Amino acid sequence: MQTIHFKIGLWVALIFLSGCVVTGQVQPSTPSPKAAETAVATPPLPLATKPAATQTFAVIEIPTEESMTDAPEAPLPQDPSEAALVQASIQDLSNRLGVPGNEIEFILFEHVTWPDGSMGCPKPDMMYIQVLREGYRILLRYQGRIYHYHGGEQRAPFLCEEPNYP
Repeated sequence: MQTIHFKIGLWVALIFLSGCVVTGQVQPSTPSPKAAETAVATPPLPLATKPAATQTFAVIEIPTEESMTDAPEAPLPQDPSEAALVQASIQDLSNRLGVPGNEIEFILFEHVTWPDGSMGCPKPDMMYIQVLREGYRILLRYQGRIYHYHGGEQRAPFLCEEPNYP
């Protein structure tokens, strides 16, 4: 039995080493005097880069409680569909907190490119589609606390209690 293992090992080693065989000798090349006279120094080629205008990045900054605590209340967006999303968010937060909607301050509505299907609000142990998704973020404030509402495409705004931005 050991002889069989030895033979198999020897065959594997031979097959492996057969790929390492030198097929010929390499002669160092020296340029001819004529080639040396005509040689021209060429600068190295630049690295291939995309023009800055075509590069796009999804950068989403995390507003902190401290940075938004002093932010003034903003007027509702002029676009009727955006204003309706803000009103829906205010109504949802009003119902959750059990307070009148007019006590909730609107801080921000912005369009966002979310980096994945979680829309900036991933849940533990969940997997999300890894594609950029167009959406929006709404920030509301009640008694100094900031509430994040996210949404996009055909998804209505939802409260994101633990926003996670890249």
